[in-house]
This record gives sequence, structure tokens and C-alpha cells, in this order.
Amino acid sequence: MDLSAAMGIWEASRIDGSMKVGILTILVAGAGLAVAGGLRCELRGTHDGLGLEAGPAEAPASPRSAAPEPPPIRRLEPGLFACGDAQFSKSNRFVRFPAKINMDHGFIEYMLVAGEGKVHESLLSTAANPFHIHLAMLLIGAKGAQGLDFPAEGSGPLPGDRLRLEVTWQEGNKTVRRRAEECIQNSLTGEALADGHWIYNGSRSIDGTFVAQRDGSIVSVITDADALANNPRPGRDRDDIWQIRTNGLARLGTPVEVTLWLD
Repeated sequence: MDLSAAMGIWEASRIDGSMKVGILTILVAGAGLAVAGGLRCELRGTHDGLGLEAGPAEAPASPRSAAPEPPPIRRLEPGLFACGDAQFSKSNRFVRFPAKINMDHGFIEYMLVAGEGKVHESLLSTAANPFHIHLAMLLIGAKGAQGLDFPAEGSGPLPGDRLRLEVTWQEGNKTVRRRAEECIQNSLTGEALADGHWIYNGSRSIDGTFVAQRDGSIVSVITDADALANNPRPGRDRDDIWQIRTNGLARLGTPVEVTLWLD
């Protein structure tokens, strides 16, 4: 099964006319992620704007292959939903969630990690759950690498969806917006990353474990098939040249919002 055929389990109830999704567990790219019971749903058709379609019940999976249990998917307003800390809009094709400035200088390998990830080498960190971010990305239409391997030695295009990555924060009454590329530079040239897209590959599974959830790797500057998203630019095979670009960067610990825009 590839990401475009991702399936889930859901139980829905209506409270004061609004839908609440009680259980939703996605099967991702043959990962063997848990099926908790209830109804199967495919990410197609329409149901309150999410594209959920009910089908027959599936048998429970073994505990070893269980994915983290997603929280209820909440409808925040027309067209805007939330899965845990990850808000998403299928019509506008974005996922956004809170993070913070985790490092304000030095060399890095990651743009963004979860709190249990490689925080000693990442510009940003977030308390958002990587699995919830991934689920939100699937629900807005991401397909990921679909089982394709990364090219060897940093050559060739990466498999996955084209993605734009934006970071915003407040400075007084002003909202500051930065493309992710503006926050990182090549230490050999002193130049920021070339303006352009990132690649949403969607991580992978090993022995039934969703690796992005295990490792906390969300957006990688160097080649990392286990992260949710990757930098496709030349030099991504080097782990010793990427540096935080301090010009105009928010202070250490500043709360920020990360938005992933699916092209």
C-alpha cells in the first residue's frame, strides 16, 4: 500500500450538528501501523470536507505495530481542522503547528525536530507529534515517496511532494515571515539556501515502526529518508556545511509557527 492509498479507522459522532472524529488510525505505505477497530475509511470522496469514506471493519493489528493513537480530529471553523497541535486546511493545502527557536547560531543538520529528536543540531523544535503532522499532510493530499528509494550520494531528484516551508513569529505588533531557506546558509559560500521548494517524503517504517515518530525528525537539511521532509538542494549529502543564518532571526526560545504548504 502506498500513501495515495492510505486508509484509516474512524468512529464519528455528531454533537450539536458538528462532526467529531473519535478514532482515526492511518495505514501508511505498508508500515503496518495499527488498526484499532471500527470502520475502515479511504481518503477519498467527501465527508465534512475531509474526504473520508466508510467501508467494512478491519481486524485489529498486533500491539507491536501500533501507531500512536491520534487525537480526535476537530473542526475549528469551516475548512479548518486540527489533529493534535497540527491545524490543516484541505482546500488551501497547508498544515501549520507551533514551534520555537531551538538554536540561534552554529551548524545544523535539521530545520525542525520534535522535542525528543536531535535538538542539538536543529534550528527549530516542536511539541507537535510527527505522526499527527503526517496524518494532517495525508488528509490535505500528500502522497510522499510512495516506497521509492532516495538517490545515492545526493544526486538526482528526491521522491515525494513539492512543499513550501514558512516560519512566522511576532515582534511587537508586527508579524515576521521567513521562508525556511532564508534561515540557513552554506558556510562555504556564506549564501542562504536557494529559494524554492522542499520535498515531503513522509518518512518510512521499519519493522512496523513509523521512524519519524521514533526519531522526532520532521524537516531535514541533510539527506534523511526517515524525516518527514527533506532539502532537495545540492550539498544535501554534506553534514558539515549548513549553518544558521542569524541575520533577522528571532531570539532563542521565541515561539514561532511553522506552515507546510503543499504545492
